[in-house]
Amino acid sequence: MGGEHRTCGGSASTLPGMTRGISNDRWRKYEEAKRDGASTTQARGVAGISHQAARDYEAGAPTSSGFRFRQMWKQTELPDVLETDQLGREARRALNDFGYFRERYLGRYSRPWMIEAADTFRQALDHPDRTYMVVNAPPGAGKTTLFTCDIPLWLICRNRGIRIMLGSSAESLAIAYARRIRRELERPTPLHPPDDQKNSGAIDAVATVTDDYGRFKPLDADVWRAGTFVVAQVGDALGSEKEHTVTAYGRDSGFLGGRFDFVMWDDLVTSRVVRSQDQTEQMQEWWDNEAETRLEPGGLLVLQGQRMGANDLYRYCLDKQTEVYGDDNDSDEPDRVEATYASVVYATHYDHLCDMNHRRPIPGRPQKNDAKPYPDGCLLDPWRISWKDCRNRMYNAPKTWRVQYQQEDVDPSGVLVQKLWINGGDDEHGSYIGCLDKDRTRRELPAGLSGDLVSVCTVDPSPTKFWSIQWWVVQFSRTEGADGVEFVQRFLMDHERARHSADEFLDKQPDGTFSGIAAEWQRASADSGHKIKTWIIEKNAAQRFMLQYSFVREWMAHEQVAILPHETGRNKSDPEYGVDILGPTYRNGLVRLPYRTRHDQEVVLNLTDELTRYPDAPTDDCVMSNWFLEWNLRHLRPKLGQTRPQKRPSWLAPVRPPNAR
Repeated sequence: MGGEHRTCGGSASTLPGMTRGISNDRWRKYEEAKRDGASTTQARGVAGISHQAARDYEAGAPTSSGFRFRQMWKQTELPDVLETDQLGREARRALNDFGYFRERYLGRYSRPWMIEAADTFRQALDHPDRTYMVVNAPPGAGKTTLFTCDIPLWLICRNRGIRIMLGSSAESLAIAYARRIRRELERPTPLHPPDDQKNSGAIDAVATVTDDYGRFKPLDADVWRAGTFVVAQVGDALGSEKEHTVTAYGRDSGFLGGRFDFVMWDDLVTSRVVRSQDQTEQMQEWWDNEAETRLEPGGLLVLQGQRMGANDLYRYCLDKQTEVYGDDNDSDEPDRVEATYASVVYATHYDHLCDMNHRRPIPGRPQKNDAKPYPDGCLLDPWRISWKDCRNRMYNAPKTWRVQYQQEDVDPSGVLVQKLWINGGDDEHGSYIGCLDKDRTRRELPAGLSGDLVSVCTVDPSPTKFWSIQWWVVQFSRTEGADGVEFVQRFLMDHERARHSADEFLDKQPDGTFSGIAAEWQRASADSGHKIKTWIIEKNAAQRFMLQYSFVREWMAHEQVAILPHETGRNKSDPEYGVDILGPTYRNGLVRLPYRTRHDQEVVLNLTDELTRYPDAPTDDCVMSNWFLEWNLRHLRPKLGQTRPQKRPSWLAPVRPPNAR
């Protein structure tokens, strides 16, 4: 036909076999003729297109000159983008009812916690400030589908202008999340799951999102890729100037150029990362410098997943604090300090809501799974995680149950020191006075202390990791026992936890003066009136870094202090003086921690974090340094009480004058 020719020779501008010379106008005539009821042969005659060109076109061959036009023409067959006032009653309801949205378009029932989570995100996006959120939910509850597909799809239907970032540990996973959303946005017919999926709770969808909201796929296919795509906008069919609606990134890929309204990071934390302190610190640094900085004002960032341990990224984010200043505050001190991240926790089982009904199976009969879901019942999702599943995990893996299914830092019954013992309060076992001195600051003691005070410093050093240096003043009192004394209170005066080298701890300058933390603390203790008399240092480090140097011995003589090496080994499990001895001292409030100012709280934080997570904490240097004190206190207590006169031979007795009475 006129103007049509084919090339077979591998030209620089064409592929072998590609048809050329057929304009988009002729292909439009071809499509319009078919739309008016013409056959393929009749449409070819109207448009002047050969049989082979039409066959390639209909087959969707990339070599066809109409390949790109056919893709664009198929999009025009979809409904146009509908504005809000054009939506039907069901479509309007779905935009405000997430549970109805999932049933109508995705064929999924929603548990109350899922609807609550979606509404929480919607409210956060309506707030003018940036919002940061940690969401913890148990495995097996359907959280990945909910947070990486269903909720983002709902948000896109509510606002086509939203910019969403989906993140995961690997970019391939994030792209898979984006592909699921894109598949729903271009689905031509309602979803009908197979029968085997219906047995697990899936249902037939009623409509597609394109039926109710119009076309989402733009006419320009260049912005509809696997890992990133742009949805069609009202009045801008191509959307060429629009930023990407959904972008998928992994921790292993770079994303410094993007800015987003809604950022969802899914299951970043793994057990492998939690077990390694170095990897944990690297993830924290990456989170601060990259992941957390991509949020636009008024946006929402969500870190979602199941808890993995006391030192995971979720706890790191939950511990972050933000200073809040009022509009009329002209001082340097903030009005208050708030948590940077809001915490949203969904536990598998809620003990306070449990009425025990689902726990009583009838002998000889299978137990019915008719428990109500949270918040009307005690199970988050009785269908996905039944009471039988909960019971098996409770008894077979109690630690996993408390952390991954109940979203707690650690199993409270298995830690060295419980948080309640430090903070004070009541539980079913009794009342605790706590260990926090909220009216005392560091390097300060309460007025009017009686008895004898012993000042001592403990050091757990490391050539490659953290040092924990603690200064304690112990109050001893007189007793009538055999020893004559007992230690009543331990006052933490100061605490330093950081990476140090030996010369940063103690060194001698060319002018003969001493420098380093040890020298500074020794001077500070003398100025306070409670001079440090003993430094207890882990034995290997003391011999390797300290006692082998002559200037250290000079410093000891100059300051009149002793360095007491502490041997760490089987001592840790000693039944009487092992690490477990720390528990009763904190439970009974015999440890006093400065807690008046924010700096005091930061000084105490590393110690209390390790104590309330040990033995599952990634580090134990603070716990070990604290234990050095308890192990050696029996050797440091002063000689008090009544002393018995020693027997002396008669020839040592003093000579009495004859007139002495």
